[in-house]
Amino acid sequence: MNKKPLLLNQKLGTRNFLGNKVDRDFKSNAEIAFGNRIDKSQIKKHILIFTEFDDSEINNVGPYLVASGIDYVRINSEDFFTDNTFTIDYPENSDIRVRLKNKYQTIDLADFDYIWFRHFSANTFFSMNNEKFDKVTQLYIKQQWQIIINTIGILFENKMVVPVNANYCISKPIQLKLAQNVGFKIPDSLITNDLKEIQNHFQDNKIFAKALFHHSVEAEPGILTDFYGRTFNNSDLLVNEDVKSAPTIFQKGLNNKNVSEYRVSIFGDNIVAMKYMNVSEDDWHNEDITGIRLEPFKLPEQVEDKIRLFMDQSNLLIGTIDLLYSQNDWYFLEVNPAGDWRWIEAATDYSFAPLVVNMFLK
Repeated sequence: MNKKPLLLNQKLGTRNFLGNKVDRDFKSNAEIAFGNRIDKSQIKKHILIFTEFDDSEINNVGPYLVASGIDYVRINSEDFFTDNTFTIDYPENSDIRVRLKNKYQTIDLADFDYIWFRHFSANTFFSMNNEKFDKVTQLYIKQQWQIIINTIGILFENKMVVPVNANYCISKPIQLKLAQNVGFKIPDSLITNDLKEIQNHFQDNKIFAKALFHHSVEAEPGILTDFYGRTFNNSDLLVNEDVKSAPTIFQKGLNNKNVSEYRVSIFGDNIVAMKYMNVSEDDWHNEDITGIRLEPFKLPEQVEDKIRLFMDQSNLLIGTIDLLYSQNDWYFLEVNPAGDWRWIEAATDYSFAPLVVNMFLK
């Protein structure tokens, strides 16, 4: 079979972030311009943020954090591998010490109130610097660093805003199960790479297929290839597709013209729901994001209770949940542990920064 796997066998999008690999962090640039003039007596909380240069949420929220007495240290994946050293110290008669050191400072992870992993992984930071290594060396180095990242998540579990490697430990299959556990309905779902299973399960029903992990891959540093969900009016249309190469989530379409979709942003105890007002595609990523219109929506109290319970069971302080409402029922689709919200602010003029600050000050 010469066709690409099901979700790659479509028109793919490409995003080039190579021009974004510059430091736009508020605190970093302020310190370059004015020096480190933070009044230590006014600091209420300390946050360690692992992310990347192209993180518009952190770029935007940085001034609000500092103004509210929340100091933060930002570690970007692009310069982590070359600019940082890492040490876990096991003193004979005291607690373990975990330290990061770069050309500017040495930080002890125990000194932080929160540790926040956003767009950061061993694959991300290492891919920028792997050209000089052979494949065995590349695999070895990535394995060693992945252990360190996982170890941070375990040693400082009580400080985590989201679990380390959240896309794995709270993967979409796990999310669906947790959503059911807290009382949400989910669309009739099947995860498989077996065409016969799909045909037997869905028969002549409309099917929506989406990825298990993420809707993009970074095959080259800074270059993202996007692939979104696909809709099939019946399972027979999958006969000529490559289903077997990779397992996929298949969900029965909700055959109701009155289905409405919601984007729910959660920051600690604060929940903000937005209703999509003009989305026509089954996967709104296929539409021009700059034209999407959202309006604030107050969710029923019992739905908010389920969301809080889901977040608690997922060990998430922050996240963005997609919900559908159909025939008097609320359906859970998935949660984005990174909680990307900047594009929603641009579409609605709503500011989430105060909610981020309040979450950390509690």
